[in-house]
Amino acid sequence: MINKVTIMILVHNAIENVKMSVESIRLFSDIETSLVIVDNHSTDGLNKWAKEQTDLTYVLFDEGHVSWGKAINMVRCVLQIGTDLLTMTGNYMLTSGSLSRMLKLAYKEENIGAVGGVYNGTGHNQSLNGNESYGNWIFWRENGEYIILMAVITNH
Repeated sequence: MINKVTIMILVHNAIENVKMSVESIRLFSDIETSLVIVDNHSTDGLNKWAKEQTDLTYVLFDEGHVSWGKAINMVRCVLQIGTDLLTMTGNYMLTSGSLSRMLKLAYKEENIGAVGGVYNGTGHNQSLNGNESYGNWIFWRENGEYIILMAVITNH
């Protein structure tokens, strides 16, 4: 049984999206979480807001942009994160039960190393069905059905 998941959000200048993302984690986490905001040199007030939050860890890269992989590895090492890790950008919101569904699949078989959702809007050949549009949602396929896993925040 999984005891805890660390959710690491890497962000740059997206304070309003991060606020919505963090609120969704607070509302919909169905297992114990530790939340880490990794600020990739934002200038939009994220620093001040994050430091006011008592339920998260704030990490600032104040010398400029750091790559996604380098940021994850550095923060995981420095904070000595020993739990399962969900990495996301600040424009995703969790939906009810999504963490337990991801973990259930991740531990279903010994040879599964990572799990994640599918989003049609990335432009990286991800799709549920090539001819259908599902809007700004990330889906999860479980028992032949697609379940909404995360919502994607857009600034349109």
